[in-house]
Amino acid sequence: MKILQVLNHYLPYQVAGTEVYTSLLSKYLHQQGIIVKVVIPNYGASGNALYVHEYIPVIAYAEPSEVDRSLIMGLRKPDGLKYFEELLVQEQPNIVHFHELAGSNGVTVHHVERAKALGFKVVTTLHLARYTCKTGNLLYENKSLCDGVIDIEKCTRCNFVVKGLSNFRINALLPLSWIAYKLNINLTKSDSSLSTAIGFPFLIDKIKTDLQRLYNSSDKVVTLTSWYKTVLQSNRVPRDKIVHIPQALPFLEEIITSTTSVEARLPIRLMYIGRISPIKGVHLLLEAVKGLPCDKIILHIYGQEMGDAYSASCREQSVGLPNVKWMGKIDPNSVVKTMQKYQAVCIPSVCSEMSPLVIQEAFAAAVPVIASDVHGNSEQITHNKNGLLFKFNNSDALKYELQCIIENPELLVTLGKNIQPPQNFNVVGMAYLELYQELLRT
Repeated sequence: MKILQVLNHYLPYQVAGTEVYTSLLSKYLHQQGIIVKVVIPNYGASGNALYVHEYIPVIAYAEPSEVDRSLIMGLRKPDGLKYFEELLVQEQPNIVHFHELAGSNGVTVHHVERAKALGFKVVTTLHLARYTCKTGNLLYENKSLCDGVIDIEKCTRCNFVVKGLSNFRINALLPLSWIAYKLNINLTKSDSSLSTAIGFPFLIDKIKTDLQRLYNSSDKVVTLTSWYKTVLQSNRVPRDKIVHIPQALPFLEEIITSTTSVEARLPIRLMYIGRISPIKGVHLLLEAVKGLPCDKIILHIYGQEMGDAYSASCREQSVGLPNVKWMGKIDPNSVVKTMQKYQAVCIPSVCSEMSPLVIQEAFAAAVPVIASDVHGNSEQITHNKNGLLFKFNNSDALKYELQCIIENPELLVTLGKNIQPPQNFNVVGMAYLELYQELLRT
């Protein structure tokens, strides 16, 4: 059996959740004697390139597309599509497994359709929510959780709000955009912000159409969470095409603790780990901690700062807070053991995430998580049972939960005892292997 794992970037040049997940799956399949190769675009190049990462061959096919408006808006296919097709014909895989699609440059729905047209079995794993949401955060107007149903009028309004348009402009643009859409006048082809705004319903319609094209060209669509499975079904993805394979964690057995090591004492030792970016909500956490006694809570922030305005702003927020310490990057292999030094981990995300791996890591350390109540977090955390949830994008709500554990540190011990260790990633690998074998029997 030969499997091609397809995505837009790969290790070691880009390290994020999708890349790590694909690497873990590829290594598991390799250990089972499966021929597996990773396929990515070779951006800006007219020729293919090859390298090996941890025993897995990585083929970068030529992708010489010039990135311009027509490509960004999806008005033409990437130039590298023909080279991708040539690669498939040459490799003759049993299954082509897509892990990531771009809207324009790189791997797109055109590539999925081409793989299917060539007669190969196709699997697509959806790691992000943007396949059904233009903003990618599944929050309606950044105020409430969204059900994820693609509704052209509702989604257009939501995007106008998220982009910061005033109510006056929104009320003026919505009728114009709806009339243009009904008359099939697509102004997104014009290079102006006003034309793009009036043509926005066409961009929402494209998301809906691309989702249909994606599931029509995939033998199976894999979702990592139950909540996104519900979103897909709500958008009429056929139930028999959806496979739910829950997220899991690669770990060494010796770092897993069956009982919590959390102590009921002050000061509370709190940990943040993740990207230093606005959607991760580090500013909310700093704002919440700022209003609490410095001798009652200690916050350590782990994550790479990008040298941008947001990182600088968060640094400035922490000035004068002796109980906040910036710890820098952390070796991924040391995350769980490091977490065991803390009493709680905080995930203050201001948008919905698919299935944050950091929650799984905290559970492996038997450390409770304090997280915003958004999709992805709430599926793994039950409030007041194995963690705490607070209203997203609300520093006062987070401050309240932190105040509760300061006043009652024993709560963290109770929460820690209720944590169930996560599954080993081998369970995920086995599930995919069974899925591949099932497809090849049909």
